[in-house]
This record gives sequence, C-alpha cells and structure tokens, in this order.
Amino acid sequence: MQTSEEPVLGEQSQGCPQGSCSGPAFWNIVADEILSVQWPQGVHLQAFADDFAFIVTDNTREGSRKLSKLALDKCKEWADKNKLHVSMEKSSYVLFSKLVRGPTIKWGNQSISRKNHLKYQGVTIDHKLSWLPHVIEQGKRAMDQYQHLCRIAGKTWGINKNIRRLLYKIVTERTLCHGAAAWGHNMTSRLQKKLDFIQRLFLLYITGAYRTTPTAAVQVVTGLQPLHLQIQQEATYARVARARSSSNFFTVIFSPTDYERKSSGTHIHPLIFFSTIKFHLQKIT
Repeated sequence: MQTSEEPVLGEQSQGCPQGSCSGPAFWNIVADEILSVQWPQGVHLQAFADDFAFIVTDNTREGSRKLSKLALDKCKEWADKNKLHVSMEKSSYVLFSKLVRGPTIKWGNQSISRKNHLKYQGVTIDHKLSWLPHVIEQGKRAMDQYQHLCRIAGKTWGINKNIRRLLYKIVTERTLCHGAAAWGHNMTSRLQKKLDFIQRLFLLYITGAYRTTPTAAVQVVTGLQPLHLQIQQEATYARVARARSSSNFFTVIFSPTDYERKSSGTHIHPLIFFSTIKFHLQKIT
C-alpha cells in the first residue's frame, strides 16, 4: 500500500477487498468444500451467501446432541482451515420438539444459545412453526410504512389513489409476502385475521372510504385480493415452478408436469460448441 511517506507491505492470508467483483466467486469455492460434505442421515446443511443453517433430526435428545456435535465439529474444522470467524452472538438454535429440556449444543467450547425463534434470511421461524412471530414482525414494518404514508398524503390531499395503490403493491405487499414459499401453505385463521387487519388500514387509506366500510368491499373497489390468498398463491407458484413438486390450492391440484420449464440456457462450453462448426471460405473472382 502506497502511503505519503513510503510503501507499506503486509501479507494477506484471508478475506478480500470490500466490493471486489471476484469476491463472491472466491467465496463460492471456499463454501463448496463444506457444502459437498456427505452428512449422515438426519443432518442437512443449508446456506445462502455466508449464512449457514444446520437441520438436525433425531428421535432422542442424546441422538440430537451427537449429530449436532458431529456436524458442528466438521464445520468448525472447515472454518479454522479457511481462517473464518463465526459470530457466537449471532448463532442460536431452535428446538422443534415437545421436549422441555433440549440438547446442549456447542461450537468448540462455547455453548450455542437456545431461543424460541430465530430469523433466517428475513423469515422468523418459531419453535411451534406457527409463523405468527414472522407475521407480527413484518406487520410492524408495514405499520411503519403506513405511518410514513400518512405523513406525505391524506385522504383528500397529496398523492392520488393510483400512486397509493402502486406503493402498497410494490412496497407493503412485498414486505408482508416475504418468504411466502416457506410459510404460505401453513395459513391459519389467526394469521388470516392478522393479515386482514393490516391490509384493511391500507385499503381504507387508498380509497379514502369510511372506517365502517366492509373489508371485502374495499378489496373489490381497489382490485386487490386478500393478503392470505396472495401469499398462498405465491407459495403454490414457488412449489410448482421452482421446486417442481405438486401442490394443492384449495380443491385444485397443480402438477409441475403440466407446465413448461423455463429455458436455462446452454450447458455446452463455447469452445466445444464452436469446435464442431466448420467454415469454408471461397474467394469470388
């Protein structure tokens, strides 16, 4: 590194410059090593960028502890080898079981804290898989957006109704539908009521209708379907189009074989492709 006085040299053994174009590619090479490990039955590793999540399944507390220890020891060995630091403050686990006392899970000599819910990629996963904490968390964000909208426009002044509807579709609805593929099929009446309450505020804001107006009426006027149906629709699409598995939406069964797959492009290296093409040039006189 060039300084005002003289060049400074230092050996770099880990990391890459912030904003590096090749950084993600180098990280994929490092991450592929742990992702390609053949884990024993009951252990599954999921990763998105640098966020890793282990899913461990066993019928007993001791079995869960042993499988977790095996998986984390292997992961720690990989992390130490590549000089990676795992933040214990951000690490936790959730037990999906009726057991009151869960297994003791450690990263090396440090215990990993147990929580009733955790957030992974913006989706709050609770120990009962009720998804209510997730809807409540996203609902708080939606209410903040509602307060901001009320400051910039009222029912009779400010931005017009079309802009309000557009803001709801591209901002608020995307906030509430986040991660629908994971939790949309587990829709309960309690979640539906919570979503209807949140959506109703925005529908009244868009239309300028009275508070006594039925929710179904303002949904028809604005052309917006109920949130729980929108979420279930997106969850069904993700399961059929992306996961390529069958899905039920009320009484309708959707099968991936009934729909064409999106073209994924060529899988042939350009050099191999062009090596089979012969050109013959002839000079015209």
